[in-house]
Amino acid sequence: MSEPDLKLRIGLGVHDSRGLVWGYRLDCCEALSMHEMPEGTLEHPVWLHFNLADGRARTWISEQSNLPEVAVTALLDPLRRVRVNNIGSGVTGIIEDLHHDFHGDPEGFGELRFYVDEHRVISGRRHPLKAVDALHRSLESGEPLQTTARWLEEFVEAVTRTFADAVHDLVEQVDEIEDEIVAGSHEDERARLANIRRLLVRFRRHLHSNRGALGKLRMRDGGDPANPSPLRQTLEQMDGVVQDLDLVHERVRLLQEEVASLLAEDTNRNLYVLSIVTTVLLPATLLTGVWGMNVGGLPWSENPHGFWWTALGILTSVLLSLALLRGTRVL
Repeated sequence: MSEPDLKLRIGLGVHDSRGLVWGYRLDCCEALSMHEMPEGTLEHPVWLHFNLADGRARTWISEQSNLPEVAVTALLDPLRRVRVNNIGSGVTGIIEDLHHDFHGDPEGFGELRFYVDEHRVISGRRHPLKAVDALHRSLESGEPLQTTARWLEEFVEAVTRTFADAVHDLVEQVDEIEDEIVAGSHEDERARLANIRRLLVRFRRHLHSNRGALGKLRMRDGGDPANPSPLRQTLEQMDGVVQDLDLVHERVRLLQEEVASLLAEDTNRNLYVLSIVTTVLLPATLLTGVWGMNVGGLPWSENPHGFWWTALGILTSVLLSLALLRGTRVL
């Protein structure tokens, strides 16, 4: 890499640090502000993490970072498309992560944009993210990362772990719903299954995109297949998370079909009861309709016991209807 590519041209007193979420010297876990950045060749690997919703951060990245044009595009491109590109000795990418305040919201996904070369990591996001925050807490606790390559490994591992934990929570929810369905309480589970399936669709889309994009790091990593590197092992773990996600998605689909079948049985049972009641009361309805006509000549209209004779006729018709249904084995 040429010497200009290793320079971070920061004018002290010109750009403040409000666009910088945090900065670190990775090998010594030392916090770093914009005003403390060296202007020449970096002696320590550094990580600068920006809030891309801040215009000053975008201005610094585009005008003062001296990053390759491809890296600037990846960091600032308004299009949200997951990808990883190898550019010389560096790597740039956009990877999906979960919002830091993620609580099962299908919209709770955000992207981390990063550029990694031999000496520096420049990353940015618009919403606090889980995986990046895990790396931040690790550095805060005094666990150094000796190289930027190690940062990349830790980041991929954090993303994998974040999605794995979320999938595990979804599996527990599906287990609980399945128990309720087996116990016969399926009326309230249809909406829960629909919400979980909607969330799973988003999970599958983002996780498959991440796996496809990060797969390019396998080619960059190289190494001995018999003795895989930590990065390759993490990518294989991500493959396992994708498989688990596909399995739970299939379980949810089957549970939805079972709930739909149970609800259809309930509906058919209710329609059956309604049909029986309608059939039994049909003759009685006919009789009451006839005797309810306000015309002359109706039987027993002048008889003081006419009501009771009519009631007896209605009861008799109901009993005959029940006997007919019993005889035809409808009941």
